[in-house]
Amino acid sequence: STLSTGLSINGGTVDRVGIRAFGDDDFMRRGLVTTGSGVTVKNSAISGGGIAQGYGIYNIGHELNVYDTTFEHPVQPYENEHYGIYSTGTLFGRRLKFIGERSAITFAGTQMEIYDSLFDMGAAESAVTVNAGAVDGSFLLHGVTVVGNASNQVAVRLIGSTHQKSGDIRDSLFDLNGAGSTEM
Repeated sequence: STLSTGLSINGGTVDRVGIRAFGDDDFMRRGLVTTGSGVTVKNSAISGGGIAQGYGIYNIGHELNVYDTTFEHPVQPYENEHYGIYSTGTLFGRRLKFIGERSAITFAGTQMEIYDSLFDMGAAESAVTVNAGAVDGSFLLHGVTVVGNASNQVAVRLIGSTHQKSGDIRDSLFDLNGAGSTEM
Protein backbone atom coordinates (compact mmCIF):
# COMPACT_ATOMS: atom_id res chain seq x y z
CA SER A 1 0.00 0.00 0.00
CA THR A 2 0.98 3.60 -0.53
CA LEU A 3 -0.15 6.67 1.36
CA SER A 4 -1.51 9.58 -0.64
CA THR A 5 -2.26 12.98 0.91
CA GLY A 6 -3.94 15.89 -0.82
CA LEU A 7 -2.94 18.65 1.62
CA SER A 8 -1.00 18.78 4.91
CA ILE A 9 -1.37 21.78 7.18
CA ASN A 10 0.46 22.73 10.38
CA GLY A 11 -1.89 25.34 11.88
CA GLY A 12 -3.75 28.01 9.94
CA THR A 13 -6.92 28.13 7.87
CA VAL A 14 -8.18 26.26 4.84
CA ASP A 15 -10.96 28.38 3.27
CA ARG A 16 -13.01 27.65 0.12
CA VAL A 17 -10.99 24.62 -0.93
CA GLY A 18 -12.22 21.57 -2.81
CA ILE A 19 -10.35 18.30 -2.22
CA ARG A 20 -11.03 15.05 -4.08
CA ALA A 21 -9.30 11.88 -2.88
CA PHE A 22 -10.34 9.11 -5.27
CA GLY A 23 -8.62 5.79 -5.72
CA ASP A 24 -9.39 2.45 -7.33
CA ASP A 25 -6.55 0.54 -5.74
CA ASP A 26 -5.26 -0.29 -2.27
CA PHE A 27 -3.84 3.17 -1.61
CA MET A 28 -4.78 4.97 1.59
CA ARG A 29 -6.16 8.40 0.63
CA ARG A 30 -6.12 11.37 3.00
CA GLY A 31 -7.70 14.54 1.70
CA LEU A 32 -6.33 16.82 4.42
CA VAL A 33 -3.86 15.90 7.18
CA THR A 34 -3.29 18.13 10.21
CA THR A 35 0.33 18.19 11.33
CA GLY A 36 -0.14 20.83 14.05
CA SER A 37 -2.82 22.34 16.27
CA GLY A 38 -5.02 25.30 15.49
CA VAL A 39 -6.22 24.18 12.06
CA THR A 40 -9.51 25.66 10.82
CA VAL A 41 -11.32 24.34 7.75
CA LYS A 42 -14.28 26.36 6.46
CA ASN A 43 -16.45 26.81 3.38
CA SER A 44 -14.90 23.75 1.74
CA ALA A 45 -15.89 20.47 0.07
CA ILE A 46 -14.06 17.19 0.56
CA SER A 47 -15.00 14.09 -1.42
CA GLY A 48 -13.60 10.61 -1.78
CA GLY A 49 -14.32 7.48 -3.70
CA GLY A 50 -13.16 4.12 -4.88
CA ILE A 51 -12.17 1.08 -2.89
CA ALA A 52 -9.21 2.55 -1.02
CA GLN A 53 -9.26 3.41 2.67
CA GLY A 54 -10.08 7.08 2.74
CA TYR A 55 -10.15 10.00 5.14
CA GLY A 56 -11.57 13.41 4.32
CA ILE A 57 -9.68 14.97 7.23
CA TYR A 58 -7.10 13.00 9.21
CA ASN A 59 -6.37 14.70 12.55
CA ILE A 60 -3.99 12.93 14.92
CA GLY A 61 -3.71 14.60 18.32
CA HIS A 62 -4.34 18.20 17.30
CA GLU A 63 -6.99 20.90 17.70
CA LEU A 64 -9.25 20.98 14.63
CA ASN A 65 -12.13 23.39 13.86
CA VAL A 66 -14.39 22.69 10.87
CA TYR A 67 -17.20 25.02 9.71
CA ASP A 68 -19.58 25.10 6.73
CA THR A 69 -17.95 22.14 5.00
CA THR A 70 -19.39 19.20 3.01
CA PHE A 71 -17.97 15.67 3.05
CA GLU A 72 -19.18 13.26 0.39
CA HIS A 73 -18.39 9.70 -0.56
CA PRO A 74 -20.63 8.82 -3.51
CA VAL A 75 -19.22 5.37 -4.32
CA GLN A 76 -20.99 2.43 -2.63
CA PRO A 77 -20.80 -0.38 -1.67
CA TYR A 78 -17.52 -0.05 0.18
CA GLU A 79 -14.63 -2.44 0.26
CA ASN A 80 -12.66 -0.53 2.90
CA GLU A 81 -13.29 2.13 5.53
CA HIS A 82 -14.17 5.68 4.53
CA TYR A 83 -14.27 8.49 7.06
CA GLY A 84 -15.36 12.09 6.68
CA ILE A 85 -13.28 13.08 9.72
CA TYR A 86 -10.97 10.86 11.77
CA SER A 87 -9.74 12.64 14.90
CA THR A 88 -7.70 11.71 17.96
CA GLY A 89 -7.36 15.33 19.07
CA THR A 90 -10.03 17.91 19.82
CA LEU A 91 -12.73 18.46 17.22
CA PHE A 92 -15.18 21.35 16.97
CA GLY A 93 -17.60 21.49 14.04
CA ARG A 94 -20.56 23.63 12.99
CA ARG A 95 -22.87 23.41 9.96
CA LEU A 96 -21.25 20.30 8.50
CA LYS A 97 -22.84 18.07 5.89
CA PHE A 98 -21.90 14.41 5.48
CA ILE A 99 -23.25 12.49 2.50
CA GLY A 100 -22.64 8.74 2.26
CA GLU A 101 -19.46 8.42 4.30
CA ARG A 102 -19.11 4.92 5.76
CA SER A 103 -18.43 6.55 9.12
CA ALA A 104 -18.90 10.32 8.95
CA ILE A 105 -16.94 11.07 12.13
CA THR A 106 -14.71 8.64 13.96
CA PHE A 107 -13.51 10.18 17.20
CA ALA A 108 -10.85 8.90 19.59
CA GLY A 109 -9.75 12.14 21.21
CA THR A 110 -10.32 14.28 24.28
CA GLN A 111 -13.21 16.54 23.27
CA MET A 112 -15.65 16.73 20.37
CA GLU A 113 -18.48 19.22 19.83
CA ILE A 114 -20.62 19.11 16.68
CA TYR A 115 -23.43 21.65 16.12
CA ASP A 116 -26.17 22.14 13.52
CA SER A 117 -24.98 19.42 11.15
CA LEU A 118 -26.55 16.93 8.73
CA PHE A 119 -25.60 13.26 8.36
CA ASP A 120 -27.29 11.91 5.21
CA MET A 121 -26.08 8.35 5.57
CA GLY A 122 -27.09 6.66 2.34
CA ALA A 123 -25.79 3.11 2.83
CA ALA A 124 -23.28 4.21 5.49
CA GLU A 125 -22.78 2.24 8.71
CA SER A 126 -22.58 5.00 11.34
CA ALA A 127 -22.82 8.76 11.59
CA VAL A 128 -20.59 9.19 14.67
CA THR A 129 -18.33 6.54 16.17
CA VAL A 130 -16.60 7.12 19.51
CA ASN A 131 -13.67 4.69 19.49
CA ALA A 132 -12.14 2.77 22.34
CA GLY A 133 -8.98 4.85 21.88
CA ALA A 134 -10.73 7.97 23.16
CA VAL A 135 -9.24 9.22 26.41
CA ASP A 136 -11.03 10.84 29.33
CA GLY A 137 -13.15 13.63 27.98
CA SER A 138 -16.50 14.37 26.45
CA PHE A 139 -18.51 14.69 23.28
CA LEU A 140 -21.50 16.86 22.42
CA LEU A 141 -23.89 16.60 19.49
CA HIS A 142 -26.25 19.59 19.40
CA GLY A 143 -28.81 20.23 16.68
CA VAL A 144 -27.70 17.37 14.45
CA THR A 145 -29.92 15.50 12.01
CA VAL A 146 -29.14 11.90 11.05
CA VAL A 147 -31.15 10.27 8.25
CA GLY A 148 -30.75 6.90 6.58
CA ASN A 149 -32.71 3.99 5.17
CA ALA A 150 -30.22 1.11 4.81
CA SER A 151 -30.11 -1.95 7.07
CA ASN A 152 -28.21 -2.03 10.38
CA GLN A 153 -27.25 1.63 10.54
CA VAL A 154 -26.27 3.30 13.81
CA ALA A 155 -26.49 7.05 14.39
CA VAL A 156 -24.05 7.12 17.34
CA ARG A 157 -21.81 4.12 18.01
CA LEU A 158 -19.87 3.86 21.26
CA ILE A 159 -17.14 1.23 21.05
CA GLY A 160 -16.39 -0.22 24.48
CA SER A 161 -13.22 0.52 26.40
CA THR A 162 -11.97 1.19 29.91
CA HIS A 163 -11.94 4.98 29.59
CA GLN A 164 -14.56 7.36 30.94
CA LYS A 165 -16.29 9.17 28.11
CA SER A 166 -19.29 11.36 28.79
CA GLY A 167 -21.64 12.24 26.00
CA ASP A 168 -24.45 14.71 25.55
CA ILE A 169 -26.92 14.74 22.66
CA ARG A 170 -29.30 17.73 22.54
CA ASP A 171 -32.05 18.97 20.23
CA SER A 172 -31.25 16.41 17.55
CA LEU A 173 -33.26 14.30 15.12
CA PHE A 174 -32.52 10.67 14.23
CA ASP A 175 -34.53 9.08 11.41
CA LEU A 176 -33.09 5.69 10.57
CA ASN A 177 -35.75 3.47 9.08
CA GLY A 178 -33.80 0.54 7.64
CA ALA A 179 -34.20 -2.95 9.12
CA GLY A 180 -32.08 -3.43 12.24
CA SER A 181 -31.09 0.25 12.47
CA THR A 182 -30.79 2.03 15.80
CA GLU A 183 -30.04 5.49 17.15
CA MET A 184 -27.33 4.30 19.57
